[in-house]
Amino acid sequence: MASFTTTAAQFGLPASTLTDNGAIYTIHHLSSHIIDPDKNYWRNQNKNPGRWPGNL
Repeated sequence: MASFTTTAAQFGLPASTLTDNGAIYTIHHLSSHIIDPDKNYWRNQNKNPGRWPGNL
């Protein structure tokens, strides 16, 4: 905060500021999609998915 006030005193207050915490204070969901458990999301529908690491 000290660096902001020092810079504002030297150059003036900014016309606007960009913050990244809008989703926290406005309580908007970042994602609105719903995952359907009955839908197959594999791109190639003709081929079964391969073996995943950890699923030996």
